[in-house]
This record gives sequence, C-alpha cells and structure tokens, in this order.
Amino acid sequence: LRDAFTVIAHICDALEEVHKKLTHAVLTPYNIYIDRRGVVRLGNLAFGKLAADLLFEANEGPYVDSIYVAPEVAEAPELLNSAADIHSLGMIVADMLSPTGLPADRDEAKVTAASSLASYPPELMGLVMKSIGEDLMARPRSAAEFRATFLKICQSTGTELTGAPPPGGLPVEPAV
Repeated sequence: LRDAFTVIAHICDALEEVHKKLTHAVLTPYNIYIDRRGVVRLGNLAFGKLAADLLFEANEGPYVDSIYVAPEVAEAPELLNSAADIHSLGMIVADMLSPTGLPADRDEAKVTAASSLASYPPELMGLVMKSIGEDLMARPRSAAEFRATFLKICQSTGTELTGAPPPGGLPVEPAV
C-alpha cells in the first residue's frame, strides 16, 4: 500500500494542477515517470490528448484500446472531463496492486481489478470500483478527494507513509 499510495499521491497532486486548465485524457502507466532520485513525473499532457484525438478518427489509439481510458471517453471522446482521469487513477491503482497485472480487455480488467483488491481493505476496493465504474457521479469529484480517501485507507491500516522506503520498497520520496 505504501508504494502504491506514494506514487498515486504524487500523480494526484500533479492532476490537481493539470485540472485547473485541462484534462490529461490519456493517463496510463506509460505516462508516469519515476527518475533515479525517486521524483514522480506526469507526462504526455496536451500532446497525448491531441494524438489520441487523431488516432480515434482512425479507430485506433488509447481511446479505443486502453483499459485506463474511461468507458464514456472510449464511446465519445467529446465527453472527456476530469472524471475520466479519476477512472484512470482507479485502474492504475488496481494494476499496481494486482499480482499479475490487468488484462488488456476492458471488461476483463474490471473483473481482475475487483478480484485483485479482495485481499486489501474493503474501503480500497470501494474507492477503486467507484472510480472505474460507469456512474460518473459516484466517482471521487477530484484527484485531491481520491488522494485524501486513499490516505485515510492507508492510515486506517497502520501503513507507514513517511520516512525512507522499507527494504524492497520503491525509492520514491514520501508523498506525506
């Protein structure tokens, strides 16, 4: 939980800034970078959306085939808003915590996400399943809300979120 929270918290902080002006649109693990010093960076902002929009016209690209892209965007990219990035956060958390990773099929990925989270606190499963659900109103309203909820879940389990990473943990600067 510590590693997943640390990376996701940094992404949420970045998304809060991004959402002041635009939506990331193609938030996937491929757009998250961790440098040698443990700094988490969010990349492929405006260019990613532009490329995805162009590829969608040819029925290709992340809107069509990425499990991280929200289902409403896969159907109609013009519906893109910050709630789509919340969906992506949920899928990324599920992928990080899945022992095998998520399959490439959207429906199978949701089923695998749910089963992968069964060994974690039920509140975490609730957060992720609301985030990846099709009910936009059930999703957390912002990246800050997603982060705060995830933080409470980690704290309730006694997960240590400060200080140096434990042996074998990601060498990422604590997000608390």
